[in-house]
Amino acid sequence: MDERHRPLRRNDFEVAIICALPLEANAVLCSLDEIWHDAHNTYGRAVGDDNAYDFGRSGRHSVVVVTLPGMGKVPASTAASYLRMSFSSIKLVLLVGVCGAVPRTDRTEIILGDVVISQSIVELDRGRQYPNGFKRKDTILDSHGRPNEDILGLLQRWKATLHLKNLQKKTTENLKTLLQHPYSEARYPGATEDKLFEPDYIHRHHFGCGICNIPAAPDSVCEAALTAACDELQCDESKLVPRTRLRERDTDGEIPTPLIHFGLIGTADTVQKSAAHRDKHAESEGVIAFEMEGAGVWNKFNCLIIKGVCDYADSHKNKNWQNYAAAVAASVAKEILGQYVSHDQPSQPGTPNGEASDHLGL
Repeated sequence: MDERHRPLRRNDFEVAIICALPLEANAVLCSLDEIWHDAHNTYGRAVGDDNAYDFGRSGRHSVVVVTLPGMGKVPASTAASYLRMSFSSIKLVLLVGVCGAVPRTDRTEIILGDVVISQSIVELDRGRQYPNGFKRKDTILDSHGRPNEDILGLLQRWKATLHLKNLQKKTTENLKTLLQHPYSEARYPGATEDKLFEPDYIHRHHFGCGICNIPAAPDSVCEAALTAACDELQCDESKLVPRTRLRERDTDGEIPTPLIHFGLIGTADTVQKSAAHRDKHAESEGVIAFEMEGAGVWNKFNCLIIKGVCDYADSHKNKNWQNYAAAVAASVAKEILGQYVSHDQPSQPGTPNGEASDHLGL
């Protein structure tokens, strides 16, 4: 493929990638074919735009990368608004990073290092607190809804077995290249480090703690246990849930082919660290993963959320898989952009601010 020339102006960018964490942005930047370190002075920002941008090329597409100042929907929403101010021709936004996942859906197991792509989002923390519990807002006006028809067309295409297998194969190829990048912080932790505990087995001290071991308070957990690793707390591995896909996996250290799952993603300004609440949301809302930024971006752009699974959204959550999961998500995003074709600009060459077609296609 011929190398595309750099855009002449900000309005020539049509693709943006948003990341909440520096490690997520690092994975995305390591996946790019080019990084334009000197581009900040070329493109600048609109007055009032406080975003931090990076610029580069992924395949045929010039890409602007936004790193958020913090996690959650408010920083994401603010950054998305700034992005629209400075880059008015953006047609597709990819929200790329890591998530917690429901370990089993109706269709298949989800294991660490897999990737979840949004069909829609459910805002889990938007609602009303009543004496008998929390009631999520779920009316039509409160719903974020499905992606537009263009995005839906892409999602339906990728669900076809042939295209999905190819997407997963290309993702693995991209991932192997990314892991060799000199600035990549990711490595494959190994199948033995993928540990799913029974939902009612809580991460806490199991002996010798006056808070964790109160018989009358079976869910009580001390502050020290909240930040301790499973090895420190001696979590009982007889409580691990057997996983079919992990048993079938080779143990020679070969990087596995990640599976890509399409479904509803739960989004909230809280980190999900409770297996009981995870499973409750999965049953009542149908979500298969949890993240924190989607609600801030979803209704502002044509948006796909692409998140690598780094934990099971339970109390045993840790950060051991974050870099690898971010690298897998970035590898999926790279292949998606490799297949994404925007339509021709309707304006003539040289027109300063011509608008691109809103249609997405392959």
